[in-house]
Formats: sequence, C-alpha cells, structure tokens
Amino acid sequence: MKEARHKGASQHQEASCVGGSCHDHHHHHEEACHCGHEHSRPEGHPPGCDCPLCREGGGCACGHDHGSHETGKKDLIFLGIAAVLVAVSFFLPYWWLRLIVQAAATILAGYDLLIAGAKGLMRLSLDEMTLMSIAVVAAFAIGEGFEGAMVTILFKIGEFFEDKAVQNSRKRIDALVNIVPENANLILSDGSVKETAAKGVAVGDTILIRPGDRVPLDCVILEGGGDIDTSAVTGESVPVRSEADDTLLSGMINLNGALKCRVEKSYENSTANKIAELVKDATREKGSTERFITKFSRIYTPVVVGLAVLIAVLPPLIGLGEFVTWLHRSLIFLVASCPCALVISVPLTFYSVIGTVSKMGALIKGSKHVEILSRAKNFVFDKTGTLTTGKLKVSAVGTLSDLDEQTVLRLAAICESVSAHPIAKAVIEKVGDPLPAPDEAEEIAGKGVRAVIDGTTYYCGSYKLLNDRGISLKNAPAANLYLSDESALLGYIQIGDTAKPEAKPALSELKALGAQKTVMLTGDRKEQAEATAKALGVDEVRSDLLPQQKVENLLTVKQSGVTVFVGDGINDGPVLAAADLGIAMGMGSDLATQTADMVLLSNNLRGIPAAIRACRKGMRITRGNIVFILIVKALVLVLGALGYAPMAAAIFADVGVTLIAVLNSLRILRVQKEQK
Repeated sequence: MKEARHKGASQHQEASCVGGSCHDHHHHHEEACHCGHEHSRPEGHPPGCDCPLCREGGGCACGHDHGSHETGKKDLIFLGIAAVLVAVSFFLPYWWLRLIVQAAATILAGYDLLIAGAKGLMRLSLDEMTLMSIAVVAAFAIGEGFEGAMVTILFKIGEFFEDKAVQNSRKRIDALVNIVPENANLILSDGSVKETAAKGVAVGDTILIRPGDRVPLDCVILEGGGDIDTSAVTGESVPVRSEADDTLLSGMINLNGALKCRVEKSYENSTANKIAELVKDATREKGSTERFITKFSRIYTPVVVGLAVLIAVLPPLIGLGEFVTWLHRSLIFLVASCPCALVISVPLTFYSVIGTVSKMGALIKGSKHVEILSRAKNFVFDKTGTLTTGKLKVSAVGTLSDLDEQTVLRLAAICESVSAHPIAKAVIEKVGDPLPAPDEAEEIAGKGVRAVIDGTTYYCGSYKLLNDRGISLKNAPAANLYLSDESALLGYIQIGDTAKPEAKPALSELKALGAQKTVMLTGDRKEQAEATAKALGVDEVRSDLLPQQKVENLLTVKQSGVTVFVGDGINDGPVLAAADLGIAMGMGSDLATQTADMVLLSNNLRGIPAAIRACRKGMRITRGNIVFILIVKALVLVLGALGYAPMAAAIFADVGVTLIAVLNSLRILRVQKEQK
C-alpha cells in the first residue's frame, strides 16, 4: 500500500507528534495522538478499517506518516483510467470480455480496498473494507461486473473528498501543535551566536531572535524592539509592538527587528510546549455522543452482516425466489449498511470544534467538554486577574481631619515608600511626583508602616495597625489604608482593581446566550466586590471568601444547572476541579492550567461566549448528522431487502451519506468567520 504523503513529514519536530512516545517520530505506540485516535486502531474502528480517519495515519487523523495510505496523484490517475475502462466495456461485443475489462477497472481503482478487505476477512473482522470487498467479489460472481466496478469507483471518489475534508479540519489543530520551535540562537560569552536545540538552552541564557523567527522559549527582551505576531498563542490577529523589558512567549513570531532576550523558562515549561501538551490531550477524552457511536458501531456491524446472510440464504430455502435474486439484494443491503458515516462524521465534528475554538484563542481539552460547554447555564468567576486586571489603583481619598485630601495622599505615599506591597505601589503611583524619604520608617509585617516625617510620627496601614495603637475607626468608612498620627485618625484611602475592558461585553454576551446566572467569588472585602460586580453587571457576588469557601459556594450554584468556573490563580485549582467545566485564564498558574478543562490562551473573556457558540453549533451538527444517517440507511436497508432499491441507492447510503455528513461537519469551521 502506498505510504502517506504529508508535507514536511521528513521534517517532523519532536512536538509535532505530541502523543506519548511519538518523540522518535514513529507512531508505533498505543497512546493517542493529538487527533484523539489510537495509532494502532482508533476506538470503534475494527481491524483493517480503511476509513479516512484510519487511512490517514494508522488510526489517526493527524496526517503524519504511519505507514498507511491516503489518496494521492497515482490513485487519482488509476481512478480515471478505471472509469474509462468501465465506459469502454459497454461497447465490447462479448459478455466475458466486458467482465474482464470491468474486473481490470475494479482492481485498478480499488486494489487497496480489496487488499484491506482480504486482510480483514482473514482476521474475521467485519469492517467497512471487508463488507465492500465481499459485495464487489459477489457482484462479479453473479455476473454483475458493472455494479461491482461502479461500487468500487464511486466508493474511491467518495474517499477522495472525505480525505480532503479531514485534511481541512485538522489544519487548525496542526497549527497549534507545530508552534513549538526546535532550535534557538544562543549568544555565547564571547558574543558569537550558535544555533542549538531549544531543549538545551538554560534559564538565564541569552538568545537572539531574528526577524521572521519563532520565539523558541519564554523570554524577556534585553535589547531591540519589533512587531510580534502573537496569533499562534493568543488568537489575536493584530501584531503587538514589543520593546525592552517586555515578555515574549514561545510560539510567537518576531516580524521585524533583531531581539536580544534573556530566557525566563526552560523548554519544558515554556508556553508553546505547554500548549502542545494540552493539544495532546485535547481530543483524547471522548464525550457521551462519541462513546455511544463507538458502542453502537460494535453492535451494529455484526448485526447487519448477519441480516445480509439471512437475506441471501433464507428466502430461497423457503421457496420465495431464486438465490441469485436474493444474493443481489443482500449485496445492496451490505453496501448500504456500512457505518462509516457515523464513525467518521461524529469524531470529525468534535475535532473541528476544538480546532475552530483554538483559532479563537482558546483550547478545549476533549470532546466531552464540548458537550458540557454547550449546555452551560451558570457562570462563576474569580475576580482578580479574571474579571479585573489585577492592577491596583487609588479609587478614593478621604480626610477626617484638617488636612486636605491631597496632603493625606502625599503623607501616605511617603510612609508607603518603604514598602513593596502592591497597595503601597498604587498609592505612590497615584501621587506621581518624586517623594522625599521619611526621616525614619519601620514596616510592621501584615499591618502597615510607622514613619516619621518632618518630626511627626504617622501610622499608615490596615485597620489592624490602628486598632493596635488604640485609634478609633468609629466614623471611618471601609478602606484599604488609614492614615493617623499618634493620637487621631487623619484620613483614609480606598484601593480598587481595574476591570478588564472586555469583561462587561463578555458577560452581556453570556446573558444573550441564555446564561441563567453569573456569580463572582472573591476574597476581597464586600464593598469593593459589590462595586466591581455592579460595574460589570454580575448577578451575584460572594465576598470575603477563603479558597475552601469558594468551593462550597460553587457547589451550591451547581445545584441549579451545569456550572462553569473561570479563574487564573493557584488558589483557583480546587474550584476549577469542582466545577462541571473549569476555564483557566491564559498560561498562568501551572495548577490552574492543568486542572482546567479549557484554557483561554488569549486571556480574553470574550473567548468564552465564542467557544459556546461553536460548541452549540457542533452539537447541532452532530445530532443532525446522526438523525440523517440513520434515517437514510434504515430506508435503503428496508427497500434493498424488499427489492425496491438499486445498487446506486446503496452506494449513496454509504459513500454519499458519508460525504454529506463529513461536509456538514465542516460547517463548524465557518463559526470564526461569522464572529468577525
């Protein structure tokens, strides 16, 4: 059988085949590739199966060379010659000569089909190739060479279009898998540049990224600047301008300008490699629909073969007609019964959904999560880093003394200038002007700062610090920072988080898609949490929560329907795991990324409603395909058994229905364009 043709097959990167032991570039292991099918035999596909998913990779649709076969130029030439031979056979004077020419056309067009069928028969395998081979041979045995040849030719034409459809669907997943760079330009101590394997570059090493290079490892720019194509990692189509001190993630592409960068993460921990590892698992976990089709095909195929045998043998035995007549009907029944349409189209739809969503900047880790996301009703969000940027800023300054607000802010900033706390940085940033150093300062861990400014002692910090000093907060509003001298409260400062610009539109889109409830869980104080929730339009807010309390609150929300949790931090790991579906923001916390069922590579919340639309469309297509396939096959099977359906109808029920279902599955690829 002809070896697979795959562009770049001889130039595989290690990460191109991201399943199990694919690092030797040979798919001899049993573990799933990123297409989600076993390399030796996809689940639900019997031995010898030569459907497009199996044919394109020894059990997978990844397109890598597994020593198997996919339609190539030589096959198309043979197919064309076979079609000409069948046409010529009509003009030959002798029936035996016509039969020989038709047999030659059949062998020329379907030699691989017949070989696969013979192997399947020797293994007692009732797969599609075995069924088709039996039907073709039996057709010639009863003198119907034209039907045998046409079954073969039309079947191979259908396979060609199925090949193309499967190839188109896998391009999106391949684009993600192939973003892992193989080499890096290492700058040596003498200033020279050496190309070396990215795996061998250590954290802290300096690398050169030339124009057009893909960033090999997560790094920080030391010198230079340029436009960066981030689309492979984030899904964002507009290049981003990067300068010194900016962080670059592996997998991005430097469009212009040479960049000297310091490596921040090892090859194994860099973003591109993590994404490839996630892709490895992306289609491994099957949903209930796929599992149903797998079980169904295992039962369905032996049953229809048994019925075909009964149709051929039983009626003649009880005197209801000639054996040749009923054998012909059984052949029609056999051809029409092939379950290939179901076995191909259902996994292909889920595969296409995952690929489409990946182009939107998100990665779904398995088809079972596609089903869950399509049914999601409740959406629960962490606050900091998810709905907000995590960047603190001063939202209000108040005075409770003779000092004006600007003086309260400035004194607090001078006090906090000795602290590295994020709140201290927000206060200093708000003042903006250069600040004098305090005469004396002491940071009190977990509470605040005591500082002497122009001979006066001030205390700046949380309510705990002032309580320790015996200073009353009776008339003070809730705040993050309070300023006092040694005897009285002088003023307060409220610090707020900045809402992400896309958060409110994303929440509105979720409501438009039928979300029954949006909830925010946060450890922040009630006043701040409620202010953020009100600004964004969140239905419910639950504040002052510890990590374990977040899980408890999530479980109560789950009682009212399928619940999604979106978070980004290490503390979100338990909540992500407890949700029906967990979504992690970006490639941040390892725990969050590993625990989540979906990762927003783009860090953009609008990827969630976009993914939901894709998942829902995918499920509609899947259900529509299943109904269409079963109705057409049932109709042709019954009519064929009764003698009312010709062989052409059986071919349509197999090849035609498969092709229609596959093309219908690929409609999901249009979802991204519809969003623009």
